[in-house]
Amino acid sequence: MKNLVVMLQLLRQYSLFAIAIFFSVFAMGHGAIHEKIEETTEKINKHPLDPNLYVERAGYYKADDDFDKSYADYQHALYIDNSLKTIDFLIAELMYHFDYYYSALEAVTSFEKQKINTAQCYLLKAKIFDKLFEADSALFYAEAAYPHHTKPNTQYFVQVKEYVLFADKTDYENAKKWLVEGKKRLPYDLVIQEEYVNLALKFDDFSTAESLCLEQIPKLKRKEYWQFLLAGVYAKKGDKAQSQEYYNRSLASINKLKNHHRNTTYIINLKKKIQLQLTAQQ
Repeated sequence: MKNLVVMLQLLRQYSLFAIAIFFSVFAMGHGAIHEKIEETTEKINKHPLDPNLYVERAGYYKADDDFDKSYADYQHALYIDNSLKTIDFLIAELMYHFDYYYSALEAVTSFEKQKINTAQCYLLKAKIFDKLFEADSALFYAEAAYPHHTKPNTQYFVQVKEYVLFADKTDYENAKKWLVEGKKRLPYDLVIQEEYVNLALKFDDFSTAESLCLEQIPKLKRKEYWQFLLAGVYAKKGDKAQSQEYYNRSLASINKLKNHHRNTTYIINLKKKIQLQLTAQQ
């Protein structure tokens, strides 16, 4: 889904037809992809000079894990119309998908010169440098993307936090800074809040982890999971009494759920985890 958003942002101003292409690529399974390849090939036979059709089929071939045919179609689209502005980015994504990281870096650097979508360009460079184990460069481009990001999402803040720790596993303050910024931009995002709790625990910052849980619990209609998280904070802190208190509160919250919620696999597994922790603390 994330790649779909990227493609839409890049293609919006250049080809409405191409937008429809990428909606369909990400919505279908492999059997349907084969059908779409055949359909698009028939269209190409009728309209061999339409570059959009080759871009369309290249997307299908990529989804079908056929690098050679996907790359050939992108190149053929460029041969027909060398003014296509997004091809370098699409090729960079293709190279990245198939682990050709240096080629991906070359293609995205070429795309960068067009200054079309700097945020997504930098984020792709960050991902490439991460795969090349160049942690400082990955962090540099991930952070550089932020001023160009009009609507950064959950994954952005979580990923930058990871890049910080890849570059320096002791840099709690900088990692924390990005989750604090994420909370500011996305104040109702539970994923960022939980990532912050886990980060604080990783560095034995128990007071921060505790306050984050206590901040969140009153806001929730369904409290069982965050009570479970807080119990884990107290357990790691060594506060057995408080840990048992919140494990029991989590169980009480579960028992108040309606049957169709209480009997889900998620709740059954959560209850098992709580009971294991309580047994271990006896």
